[in-house]
Amino acid sequence: AADPNSGSSIMLEVGRAFGTLVRSGWRPKRTIIIASWSGEEYGLLGSTGFGEEFEHTLLAKAAVYINVDVGVSGRTFVASASHSLSRELLEVTRKVTDPSTKKRLSDVWDLKVSTLGSGSDYTVFIDKLGIPSFDLRFMPENKKPYGTYHSIYDSYTWIETQADPSMEYHVLLAQICGLLALDFADSLILPISPHDQALAIRQYVQELEEMNIPGLAKLKKAVEYLHEAALEFSNDDSIDLTTKNEILGMLERKFLDEKGLPKRKWFKHVLQAPGLYLGYSPEVFPGIQQAFSEKDEWLLRSETRRAIKAIYRCVYMLRSAKHQPFALRTNASWSAIA
Repeated sequence: AADPNSGSSIMLEVGRAFGTLVRSGWRPKRTIIIASWSGEEYGLLGSTGFGEEFEHTLLAKAAVYINVDVGVSGRTFVASASHSLSRELLEVTRKVTDPSTKKRLSDVWDLKVSTLGSGSDYTVFIDKLGIPSFDLRFMPENKKPYGTYHSIYDSYTWIETQADPSMEYHVLLAQICGLLALDFADSLILPISPHDQALAIRQYVQELEEMNIPGLAKLKKAVEYLHEAALEFSNDDSIDLTTKNEILGMLERKFLDEKGLPKRKWFKHVLQAPGLYLGYSPEVFPGIQQAFSEKDEWLLRSETRRAIKAIYRCVYMLRSAKHQPFALRTNASWSAIA
């Protein structure tokens, strides 16, 4: 029941709420797609098939992907996301109330936003298509899989007697997802923060340094350029809204490399991926870490260069906005929920 039907029930409730809004006369400025994927346990089949079939359309138009899988198995809010979305998530958690404490969720949440790895349907959207993504859930206090996970005891009885007897945390997660989708659909400027992304990448480089990976000086320099460019872009009110939204919606795509990661070409994102030998757990700068672990000096230099080039693509996109508008490929971006 928790996996995945707590998430499915939340998705249906968000859809019902949007239906009420539509009947009252509301129309979103950007398209919202609500999708339920098949075959997740067999290899993320439904979401991956959708992402691959509609790759060109999604690459051109998609603004964000919101994933809810095991929606509620406890009362502790746990978030993984593209770090450019962290600020928007914080703003939304300030608007909703934790049922147990009656405080704002932002006041009881540890404010940690983890890097996305794999193991759920966001994988194709972030790792192959470069669409900023959320994965949101409420878990037991220790943030470990609940005791009935993947067993016959993961039942509705367990939900109504143990996980969420009042269904209040299902309601709360539906509120969070709904507010996120509304913001991305109707905000004048897409709530994506290049500055937060740059800060996270700076932290990624520090993680590499702590592993004593050599040859990172040029990578560090590129990240500092990105940080400066992101600040300039965020503070520049002279950029027209159409251009600003186009850049915000497309920026994550610049971290994709068409050749893919070593030994797994399907994964295109050079900043993050599930670790090659870590299962679902994420690894930052996965190509660099893989080359270092394999003691392949040539591959290490090559993967470092690829990461630097990806970062400079973002710098160029942010800074060129001030000099010339981007040619739009679409009049509207999409927000997707699953």
